[in-house]
Amino acid sequence: MRKLLTLFFVLTVLSLASLFAQEADKKQGEGPGRVVVGRRWFLVQFPSGTRKLIAWLFVPRGSEKSPAAAVLRIPAGGNLFKPAVLGLGTVPEVEPYVSAGYVTMVMSFRGTLDNGGDFSRSRGGLDDVLAAAEFLKKQPEVDPKNIFVAGHSSAASLTLRLAQVSDIPRAVAAFSPVVDWTERYSKRLKDVSDETRKFLTESSSLTHAGETKCPVLLTHGTADRMVPLSQSESLAAKLRELKKPCEFVTIPEGDHYYSMLRAGIPLSVAYFSEIREHGKTTKLFEQFRENLLKKLAETMEPKQK
Repeated sequence: MRKLLTLFFVLTVLSLASLFAQEADKKQGEGPGRVVVGRRWFLVQFPSGTRKLIAWLFVPRGSEKSPAAAVLRIPAGGNLFKPAVLGLGTVPEVEPYVSAGYVTMVMSFRGTLDNGGDFSRSRGGLDDVLAAAEFLKKQPEVDPKNIFVAGHSSAASLTLRLAQVSDIPRAVAAFSPVVDWTERYSKRLKDVSDETRKFLTESSSLTHAGETKCPVLLTHGTADRMVPLSQSESLAAKLRELKKPCEFVTIPEGDHYYSMLRAGIPLSVAYFSEIREHGKTTKLFEQFRENLLKKLAETMEPKQK
């Protein structure tokens, strides 16, 4: 009987400790304008133009004691004319950064959710991305000198443009980006106006490669059917020609989405760490890249080989 009482007491204490820990996690990062969504997960609003746009802010444990590096994640699934919508599918793309100790913010665009506003007046979303970066920089848990940005597909395109128009990013990671929108819409150019043609050119990171202000990580799957590998290859070649710091990693047989989840994001976590510590990549990053790609090749399903 005594053993049962002892076991009951221990389990009760552990349950209460867990409950208090969860409540502490929820309270961490609370402040004006923040709404608790989950453990260390807050809903915030950032100003962009005349609107306030919704974003998620993930605050890792311990960042209240000392400002932490931060990552801005841009939601994917849109294009220059249609905004991507922030959804729960983004959460798996965020967790690796939070686990690595980064304060992580996932933004949304005007014209989506309850934000209101006209996306066509945001330069293809670039104005909203700029506003999100400015907002993240001002958060009390964030080290403003160590803000990184990552995006996939259409979000990767905006990530690269941000690196060309803002001094905020310390480095960026672009997974399977469209770098040349004119080439992307080449089959439709006969039906567009000169104004739209100019917009496509001005929105392309390849056009502004010489204006890139920070180190760039590019990753792309060789079997990507959504955005051809040639898009990343052209930008990587241009950046190297201009002597801009760029790491270009191709994922053999990688598709459009899972190559980002399984290779792009882990590589970006390692890449950002290297930039923070050394200002450039070292042999440690090269070893990590080689080991990761080797592991992916070994675990790849036979039908994908």
